[in-house]
Amino acid sequence: MVATSAVLLNTFHTVNGLLMGTYLSLPPVWSFLANAFAHPMFWLGLALWAAGFAHETLLNIRRNAKKADDDDANDGKAKPKQEHYAIPHGLLYRFISDPNYFCEWVE
Repeated sequence: MVATSAVLLNTFHTVNGLLMGTYLSLPPVWSFLANAFAHPMFWLGLALWAAGFAHETLLNIRRNAKKADDDDANDGKAKPKQEHYAIPHGLLYRFISDPNYFCEWVE
């Protein structure tokens, strides 16, 4: 089962890379991409990607730091009482319900 899924996954990535490489090597695409840096939508998309990437990176850093702090604090002790869950407010939560997933999609 594991070998089958590995073969299927590698096949998917190989075909995906082949199709993207073929598309990017076509002459009409090169003529379209020649002025891409001058178009404001390119820079808007790049800024959106950078914001999503930065948010996802900071989320991973905070998650790992919290896990390390919890592991250090609980070394050899009983498991502490769980934190109370509350609905977050502020920042991107003002606009969308789950900014973490949104930033993953944008990235």
